[in-house]
Amino acid sequence: MNPSQEYCLDSFPIPICDNIRIKRAHLYQGEAYRGYIARKRRYFFGLRVHMIVTASGQPVELILRPAAEADVSVYRTSTSICRNSGMLHR
Repeated sequence: MNPSQEYCLDSFPIPICDNIRIKRAHLYQGEAYRGYIARKRRYFFGLRVHMIVTASGQPVELILRPAAEADVSVYRTSTSICRNSGMLHR
């Protein structure tokens, strides 16, 4: 980890199925996998990829979590980069 390096934090959804088919989903089950895509104003069922990339676009860390988990809580608990550098506290 380079303290002078700039990093970007973001996430994107990986829908497993449409809302109408949630009851038939067997791969993942439970409300933890129901997320919301704000820019589309739509709920989805599946996973969310949380990524940390450099300002030039090179991936540094990738985390796969249930869709309902918020970005900030995932980064605070799961990433060594954020914990070691205090990125979320600046």
